[in-house]
Amino acid sequence: MMLCEKYKEQFLQPEVRCDTYIGIEMKQVWFAELQLLEKFIDVCNKHGLSYQLVGGSLLGAIRHKGFIPWDDDIDVGMLRPDYDRFVQLAKNELEAPFFLQTPLTDPGRNIDYVQIRNSATTAIDLRYVDDHNTFNQGIFIDIFPIDGVGSDEVLQKQEKQQQFIRRVYGSAFKTNATGKAKIKHYVSNAIYKIAGSQNIDKKRNDIFRKVGIESSNEIGLVSFLFNNNRRNYWKKEWVLNCENVPFEFLNVTVPIAADEVLTKTYGNWRMFEKGMAMHSGIDFDVSKSYMEVLRDKYHYEEFKSYNSQKGKKLDYETKRGGGLRPIAPNENQTIYDMLQGIDRRENDFTNDVKDMPYEEFPEWCKLQYEYANGRLLPAGYVPQSIYWLYIDGEPVGVGKIRWKLTETSREAGGNIGYAISRQYRGHGYGTILLKSLIDIAKSGNCPELLATVKKYNYASKRVMEKCSGELVRETDERWYYRLG
Repeated sequence: MMLCEKYKEQFLQPEVRCDTYIGIEMKQVWFAELQLLEKFIDVCNKHGLSYQLVGGSLLGAIRHKGFIPWDDDIDVGMLRPDYDRFVQLAKNELEAPFFLQTPLTDPGRNIDYVQIRNSATTAIDLRYVDDHNTFNQGIFIDIFPIDGVGSDEVLQKQEKQQQFIRRVYGSAFKTNATGKAKIKHYVSNAIYKIAGSQNIDKKRNDIFRKVGIESSNEIGLVSFLFNNNRRNYWKKEWVLNCENVPFEFLNVTVPIAADEVLTKTYGNWRMFEKGMAMHSGIDFDVSKSYMEVLRDKYHYEEFKSYNSQKGKKLDYETKRGGGLRPIAPNENQTIYDMLQGIDRRENDFTNDVKDMPYEEFPEWCKLQYEYANGRLLPAGYVPQSIYWLYIDGEPVGVGKIRWKLTETSREAGGNIGYAISRQYRGHGYGTILLKSLIDIAKSGNCPELLATVKKYNYASKRVMEKCSGELVRETDERWYYRLG
């Protein structure tokens, strides 16, 4: 059992800390952040990566053994080699709803570090709510690279380069721009497309890597606030060695010379001086995905078809008037009847409902709904989402996404599959369904999509090719396609 689950009930109680009342709402936000931190620490421990709390989180760990009573975020620093390694590992180690946010994994998010977000929650920055930013805005923790610090001249040059990239990137995605800003948008968008997102991201990180840790006497958060009078830059010997300290109910890593680091950063850090929360301008909600809040509260049309269960865009409209709907815990007779037109084993798709007595169907739906949300999973199972394809108001097919590949599914079945009920075949609905499933999987940060096709099924093979599937393997029985 994860520590967060073990201590959840105890932690989610109001308290008074340093004469500050901390209500349940803030405790819930803290808890969501602690869940992210615990997952991050697990990945680091698994792969031998070092990290340390920085900023207000370090202050909270040393002074309060947890959160500063009036703060609402968690900041982590990693030496550049460990940071780069973590970014590479995260795509396979983080499972939905956890999501690693970078300018590459979430285009439009203009940041010089990375965040881990919980897609099933909300943390909307109210400063930018009018810009209709559709990137992931779930509750998060910040992860900063720790780089070598050069001279003032070097830092100034780095800052100019950083600001140029930020301006280009910001304008490229500012789709609601008007007047002169609209011209900047078109120019920046052209630069962005010509240069390519990969090259821009590499250039951005190369700026901060300019001074190596080995060759510098100072190291620190070079990518964060260059003009901060060096308060986030420290003597290298202060932060290279770390120790474990408590942070709420977790054990975390902090620099051995935490006193020196905090004094450099905050001055007289032992004095209690109540301040404003770092993210006081953020709309938090632990019970709803940011998509739902942006749709219902801030009227984002982009999320008008949001599915609150999984935090994805659904009801994908097509030229045939169709859309997707996720499984509900209480499905009706029409879904049951549609599934009777699909064999129990078609290609590598399993239909458990074929010939199932209708009296057992409601219980099956409830169980699949729980599986989709990661609950009640039998040993060896992974979360699996089920969607119905509707055409002109009628269910015509079913699709499945397993959010992680297993050794078994790599050999047969893959982690994405579909089937069209017999009476609706031959109309291109399979292509519509598979393309929509791929979009959902990609928006949910599914790290890898594999579909398998029995060699007798040339119709399904053509669907894979229409959906830009890449043939990556072939056996006597199957073709294997990488999708997305």
